Formats: sequence, structure tokens, C-alpha cells
Amino acid sequence: MRRSRPFVLAILLLVQSVPGWEGSAFQGRNSKDVEKSRQAITIPGSDGKEIQLYAGSYALVIGVSDYINWPKLPGVLKDIEAVSEALELKGFVVEKLINPNRGEFRETLDRFINEHGLEQKNRLLIYFAGHGHTRDLSDDRQMGYLVMKNAPERTDRGLFLTTISMDEINTYAKQIESNHAMFVFDSCFSGTLFRSEGIKRVPPMIASKAAQPVRQFITSGTAKQQVPDESIFRRYFVRGIQGEGDLDRDGYVTGEELGVYLSGVVSQESGKTQTPRYGKIQDVKLNLGDMVFRLAREKEKELVSEVKEVTMPVPFPTLDPEEEAWKQIVSTTSVEMVKEFLSAYPGGRYATAARFKLKGMEATKDAARIEEVKSGLPTVLTSFTRGEVVNGK
Repeated sequence: MRRSRPFVLAILLLVQSVPGWEGSAFQGRNSKDVEKSRQAITIPGSDGKEIQLYAGSYALVIGVSDYINWPKLPGVLKDIEAVSEALELKGFVVEKLINPNRGEFRETLDRFINEHGLEQKNRLLIYFAGHGHTRDLSDDRQMGYLVMKNAPERTDRGLFLTTISMDEINTYAKQIESNHAMFVFDSCFSGTLFRSEGIKRVPPMIASKAAQPVRQFITSGTAKQQVPDESIFRRYFVRGIQGEGDLDRDGYVTGEELGVYLSGVVSQESGKTQTPRYGKIQDVKLNLGDMVFRLAREKEKELVSEVKEVTMPVPFPTLDPEEEAWKQIVSTTSVEMVKEFLSAYPGGRYATAARFKLKGMEATKDAARIEEVKSGLPTVLTSFTRGEVVNGK
């Protein structure tokens, strides 16, 4: 079994990755990349004239495989190559960052945003594959972290010096001035960076969606979920942007459609042991739009249409979002998830049951704290690898 991992509107980085490299590896863009990035992405308007969706498309793909203290993730190298190639076919200039520590991660992301994230018409995608970690905070929140290559195992000592918190990701998302940015995390953790979206039909108003700003997030799972090193999430992320995520078959895959698609097929393929989450940033000025992936070739559309009939027998857009969310709440042990459910459906048909569950969970937690104080023993924090308990313990 590999890491615990989710999360993607993804900013990706292109490097020529070579298995066995030590440390971090980064390769910049050449002149052909720069020329390619200037090719605008357009769609035909109602009057027959072309409407510009994006002036440039840039992705930063980050993967941590060669961990020092955590289990190594050889499958991450395959993920980075597959995702980078798929994004290039969608018109992105892709950069890759391999095995970074915290400083290298921040330095690369700072430069990436400075070079590409200040142009309003650009679209940015950041993708991370590696271990994730969840920590219970003293104020009852849970915080998710992206684990860098030199992070200590199973301890909070040095945590802030060797990981990237979701609060930091939130800051980066708000620093970007481009209309559209997506962060995709193939690692498992919990947090409150974004509000989970229910499954719903995505409106086909592509032009209006593209005109509004948005910061979107997709994770491959939640805390305590086990995710195989041979990533199911990556496989369907690639297939989703290639066309299988075009749920209304209008020739475009939107960020919301991609989230709906992944939450359905990955959960189904994993036997519901892995449940991707998706949503938009909790900021009213940055959650209005939707990233768009255009299916350029008619041949690709025909192929995708045939594949859908075989692999997508369930009409995901017609599922009841509250019903699907409640199925996860019934078995969850996360107070934060129950609170998110009540925030999304305060007057729903399961709201009363959710409130009773929340009260019981909080009472149990209070009792545990009392016993902890009595015993004088500290709480042991559990680490996860892409959603998997380290060393199976």
C-alpha cells in the first residue's frame, strides 16, 4: 500500500524525471514552451466569433517519492509523468518539481505565481502527489499538511519546518491574480480549506463560467483512508480531463464536472474506501467561476462517448447530493465532517440526525479529554500516508 493522499486544481511543474534521483529536481521552460503558452484557448461564441477563454495555461506538478523517514512512494514518479503529459495535451506549459523539501516547495511556488499568476487571463493548475498528514488542533479543528521529503515520522517536532499546511495553500490561492486556479492533491488529509460540493448537474454556460474568478480544490481522499501506491485517483484524473469528465457531453470538462466525476468513479472503483472531495475556496469573491478544459478533437469526443457507455453506467449528475453526503456522515468519526454536513444542509432531512450524532461525538471527546487529564498522558497524534496509517499502526 502506498500513501494517504488527496486534493487538485493543480499547479504543475515540468522536469525530465529520472527514477532514482536524489533531492529535488527542477527543469525550466525552453523557447518552444514559452511560445506554446502564448497560444490562447478560445471557444466559438453564439455569433460565430471566437471568445478567448485563457491567454496562457500553466501547470506545476509536484511529487514526493524518495522520503527519508516516511515510506517511499515509487508510484509517484509514474503519476507525475502521466499527469504532466495529459496536461500538456490540454495546452498547459508544465513544470515539474521532484522530491522537494519545504524551502524548495515554497521557493518554486512563489516563482511560479510571480511568473504566471499575475495575468488575469491565465489559468493555473497545481498538482501534488505524496504523503498527507492530519493533525488535531487544540481548538477542535483538524489541519491537513503536505509532507515534504525530510519530514520526521510520527511526531509534531519539526512539523512546521518540514511540511506545508493547508492554511499556507489558502494564502497562495489568494495571492494568485489569474481568474482561474485549481489545486489537486493526491494525498489524504482533513481540513477546512474548502467547502465540499454536493453532486449536481453542471450548467453548460461555459463563457460565463470562464469569465468569473475561482479557486478550486480536489483531494483524492480524506484522513484515515487507505490509498494504494498505484494511484486510482491519478488514472481517473487523466481520463477525466481527456473527456470522460464531460458529463453533459457538450465538448468541455469543467472543474465542477471533474470533481463530480472523480468523486463517483474513484469511490466506486475503490469499493468506497477512497472518497475524493472537491469544492471551491471559502471566499465569495473567488468561488464564482469554473475552470474549463476544452475537448479539441472530434475523434477524442467520439472515443470518450463510447468509453462513457461502458465505464459510466451510473448517471452521476442525477444523484441526490444530500443523500450521498449523508452516506459518508453515517460512518464518519470526524466531528469536522459532521459540522460541514450541517453547514451545507442545515434544514435537510438528515439535519436532526446529524445534530444528535454531533452531540454524541462531542460528549465522547469531552469525556476522553477528562480521562486524559486524569491520567496525565499526552494525546498521540496519528500520521497518515496519502490516507494510510504509517507502518500500518
